[in-house]
Amino acid sequence: MSRSTILVLHLAGQYPLGGIGWQAIHHLVGLQRLGHDVYYVEDSGAPPYDPHARKLAEDPSSTVAALARTMERIGFGERWAYHDVSGGRCYGTSLARLRELYRRADALLNVCGATWLREEHLRVPLRLYVQTDPVLDQVKVARGERSAISALEAHTHGRIGDALEGFLRALEVAAESDRETPPYVAEVAATARGRWVARSTSQRAKRGASSAFEK
Repeated sequence: MSRSTILVLHLAGQYPLGGIGWQAIHHLVGLQRLGHDVYYVEDSGAPPYDPHARKLAEDPSSTVAALARTMERIGFGERWAYHDVSGGRCYGTSLARLRELYRRADALLNVCGATWLREEHLRVPLRLYVQTDPVLDQVKVARGERSAISALEAHTHGRIGDALEGFLRALEVAAESDRETPPYVAEVAATARGRWVARSTSQRAKRGASSAFEK
């Protein structure tokens, strides 16, 4: 498998709690062990939660410190970014370097759908939506909620469970075809493994938004 630059978008800083942190670590370390060039990025624009005060915090310093310690422990001390959108500051790396990562990355994993993908994210050719809490999105799409459908349409692939093989294969295919990939809407496939499959938005338009997820 060829070496690819992959960005893992998550909310370990926004919610500095044990279980949330492990979600990020699993993807970061796993993809790195597969031989990829991996970075952690937090760029949702949402304010962080302070578990000690049990409320949202305006100052991200506590969150940034906790995130820095975690990244250092797993060998990602120089491979993380926390973009405080409201404060206009980037921690862990410079904003200029973060933008450069968006320009040269081969793929991003939007774990939990933590980030509403913006123009800079859409420059990344392969964008995988990793759903960690099934059902909610499916219900929203079944109801025809345009915001949920638009959020999914910003991704090229999606998955639940343990099925990453298709996405990793797509990295190789993209590298062989000048990194071009058509827009897709992620759909749940009715398989024992809970694998996600991708279908084109043109197919989606024919069938209607209400059937975006199939059982």
